[in-house]
Amino acid sequence: MTNEISHGQKGHLSIYKLDHESFETSKGAHDRVVCFCPSGGQAYSRVDNKWQLGFPTNEQILKVFKRQNNLKGNWQIEKIEHYEDGADIYLKKH
Repeated sequence: MTNEISHGQKGHLSIYKLDHESFETSKGAHDRVVCFCPSGGQAYSRVDNKWQLGFPTNEQILKVFKRQNNLKGNWQIEKIEHYEDGADIYLKKH
């Protein structure tokens, strides 16, 4: 059990830490980057512009992706598909 107290605000990834304070937004520097586990040298992430913080740079996306998945190595963004609420990001290990 944790000693943390829920912030009680809807729409955040964590009930204990606001998105604006988390590494998914680099502490409020850009829109939220959500990463999924890589498989076979490929991976998928998405950017949610829920808080209108600004679209992250490729470097910021890769930093969050590597930290969230505890990865090293030469990962690169292959494709970004923008849509109204954010973007889908496809990554590949080189």
